[in-house]
Amino acid sequence: MLLPDILEEDEIVTSLSLGAGSSETKRFDLETSHRVAEFTFIEWTGSDNTRWQKIFKDFYRLAEFDTKKSKELWLTDDAYVLKYLRSGSSIRSATHKHRDFWENFLTKYPAIKTVRDYYRMREDAVKIKLYSQRVRR
Repeated sequence: MLLPDILEEDEIVTSLSLGAGSSETKRFDLETSHRVAEFTFIEWTGSDNTRWQKIFKDFYRLAEFDTKKSKELWLTDDAYVLKYLRSGSSIRSATHKHRDFWENFLTKYPAIKTVRDYYRMREDAVKIKLYSQRVRR
């Protein structure tokens, strides 16, 4: 339902995967000729630890992906997400369910200890987009 609202006139979808997980061929929820994107449409309550881990992992994967395309993280509400990304939560707590992710992060950024420090360093790499009833570009 969202795609017709966000795709540019000449934009071509090259991969679409809205199921759980990713693979070599379907790295993100959406890949087009113009963008890579992850979608997380959740009703946030404020104490969503597993969801925070997913958000951090999605943000990290997008931020670290080597492309000239736009990188977008689509949400229905950014208030809780931005509060979390700007928080002093430890990287370990943000990655603890994913050992390979934790080890990869530590290898790449051994000095970064908080979600806030990583977000500040990479916030310009990923556009956080909101979708409710109308798309806000």
